[in-house]
This record gives sequence, structure tokens and C-alpha cells, in this order.
Amino acid sequence: MIKKEERSSRIRRRLRRIPAELSEALAGVLKQRALLRGYVYRSRRRCGKPSCHCAKGERHEALVLAAHFGGKQTTRSLSGSGADKVVRLAKNYRAFREGQRRFRRGVQEALRLIGELEGWLVEAPPPSASRSRR
Repeated sequence: MIKKEERSSRIRRRLRRIPAELSEALAGVLKQRALLRGYVYRSRRRCGKPSCHCAKGERHEALVLAAHFGGKQTTRSLSGSGADKVVRLAKNYRAFREGQRRFRRGVQEALRLIGELEGWLVEAPPPSASRSRR
């Protein structure tokens, strides 16, 4: 069985590391300046023209943004110089969300550990000195 002092010491050590982890996660969130909620991927498809090279197996390739626009999930083809910016902004959004998740997990862990520490530290009240009443 784990001794009270040993377990509470482990909990305290873990709690002391959490602020640095939270700070790191928060820094990842705060460094983002512009975001685009969505993701970018490469699409390979056929156009449907029987004489096109894609009919023989070589597909057309396009960079596509999948995102919410006006409350609806949609995809848009990307091309030209704007594509690089969209890719960067979508990547920023993923980094932002990852920092947010790490921060949330760290706070939840800290709260759980504080509750556990309380359970190890709380002592039973002393027995009452009973006096007989008459």
C-alpha cells in the first residue's frame, strides 16, 4: 500500500510541472495571428472527357480547401499565389486547436490531481469528547 506522504509527494511533483506545460500550450495558441478554419488536401479526379489523359488513369490534381462557409461545409479549389496563404492559415488553425487541446488537458489534469491531493491530505476529525447530559 502506498504511504500517504509518498503519494502526496508524487502528486505535488506532477502539479509543479503543469504550469510550464500550460505556458507552452498557451504560447502555441497566442503566437497565431490569422487562422482559417478548414483543411487543405490534394484531390485527384477524372474530368469525364473520353479523350482526356485522365480517362487512361492519370488523374487531374487540384489543391482543395474544405471549410465551413456561411454555415455549410463546402470545398473550394485553390490555385495561384493565394493557395500558399490558405495552406498556411489552415495549418495555423490546426496548431491553434492543438494548443487549445493541450491547455484544456493540462487544466483538467491539474484539477484532478488537486482533488486527489485533497483526498490524501484530509484527516478524520478527532473523536468527540462526549459528556453525558442530564
